[in-house]
Amino acid sequence: MIVAVAGIGFGYLAVDKFIFSKRSAAGTQTSAPSAQPTAIGRRAIPEKSIAVLPFLDMSEKHDQEYFSDGLAEELLDLLAKIPGLHVIARTSSFSFKGKSDDIPTIAKKLNVANILEGSVRKSGNRLRVTTQLIRTDNGEPLWSETYDREMSDTFKIQDEIAAAVLAALKVRLAGPSDALASIPTSVPAAYDQFLRGKQQFYRATDAGFKAALAAFKEATKLDPKFAAAFAFIANSETNLAEGTDDRAGYERARIAAEKALELDAELVDGYRARSDYRSDMLDFAGAQADVERALTLAPNDSRSLSQYGVTLESLGHVQQAIHAEQQSLALDSLNPFVWNRLGSSLTNQGDYSAARRALERAQALAPDSELPRTNLLTLDVLDGRAEAARAGFTQISDEITRVWGIAVSEHSLGHAAESERALQELIVHHAQDSAYQIATVYAWCGEKDKAMEWLDRAYRQRDSGLGAVKVDPFLASARGDPRFKAILRKMKLPE
Repeated sequence: MIVAVAGIGFGYLAVDKFIFSKRSAAGTQTSAPSAQPTAIGRRAIPEKSIAVLPFLDMSEKHDQEYFSDGLAEELLDLLAKIPGLHVIARTSSFSFKGKSDDIPTIAKKLNVANILEGSVRKSGNRLRVTTQLIRTDNGEPLWSETYDREMSDTFKIQDEIAAAVLAALKVRLAGPSDALASIPTSVPAAYDQFLRGKQQFYRATDAGFKAALAAFKEATKLDPKFAAAFAFIANSETNLAEGTDDRAGYERARIAAEKALELDAELVDGYRARSDYRSDMLDFAGAQADVERALTLAPNDSRSLSQYGVTLESLGHVQQAIHAEQQSLALDSLNPFVWNRLGSSLTNQGDYSAARRALERAQALAPDSELPRTNLLTLDVLDGRAEAARAGFTQISDEITRVWGIAVSEHSLGHAAESERALQELIVHHAQDSAYQIATVYAWCGEKDKAMEWLDRAYRQRDSGLGAVKVDPFLASARGDPRFKAILRKMKLPE
């Protein structure tokens, strides 16, 4: 799927230096969910492993959260590029934001040996960044430092912190190719807009993507060579286009992704953004090539691993997709979206008990999300629990999902008239944007001719649902049909 007063005085140094004690000391704990990934098993704690917690905003007006979060995330991404260092991904590390969990609790949930935490005080063009690296088995700080610098030195600060962390963990760079920070922009105002955009982007709502898009575009106006900002423009455009099938939005996404890679041919975010776009355009070979390039550049990038799983499944490689999703979870064990993806893949593989555990984990991590709830109801239909599925689907707010779920559930219950009524409602209101879903209902009901008619229509409409065509269990009855194989050939998918 969002300044303060001028000058920095000496008086708040003590606050910055000792603010971490609230986490380091045992105290009141919240009931955050366990991080042990039940579907992939308990793993030994890697000795050279680290989580970067969101930095605290210590600015006078507390209006620099986007900057303190952004600085922590940029450090996390920087460290994740280092071979031999196991770095917990953003979603899991940032899940503790605003919570009172102490260091031992966080370490247990993230299965990590070291934690980096910090604070940022931004005042005008001055920065004070205070950081410390903590060994989680004994709570002892391995290293701490305070940096008083100009805003223009932000990237130098990131470099110095990363180098100090590597030295403390005794991780050595293999050579010049492993140099730490590349400077993404020489314009501080552009970087500020970029961090504002990322804060909005991670809201993962249409409003958030729109606000993020505006900030990223402003960043590229201030610095037309800001490759990472173009990559996030592409991501934002794709996310917005997915909800409305906006072809113009998809084209803007393509242009932005191409621009990002033109400016930086080794930009992981750029390849991942173009892979996402190409997947939606049913160019699965192109999507695979891009995400594999991203993984070549950053083998331990959890987002690329998860996206690789989606691409592999589109190509019909379900077991390989599961493996990629498990690798992603090893780095991002509190990410509900990856747990949801794993549950979906296990469902498509036919391992319903493991799928249910993964989807329930996703639901526990994101209780307000309908995505894992919908996939659990879909699993109920497949697993012979159609009565519960029908009742659950009536409570789903998304109209397409709700009506589709009722249609397949009613058929499973032997209620042909009720199933047909729901199917016709889907056709009347959503023939233009849900041809794939209509095809799956017909296939589930055993009407192969109608299923093939609507699958062909989905292909003509470039329905992104076709990304599941090779593995979707609701299409099982149609797979032996020569017309089905003809559609796979059109999509350049293996038969």
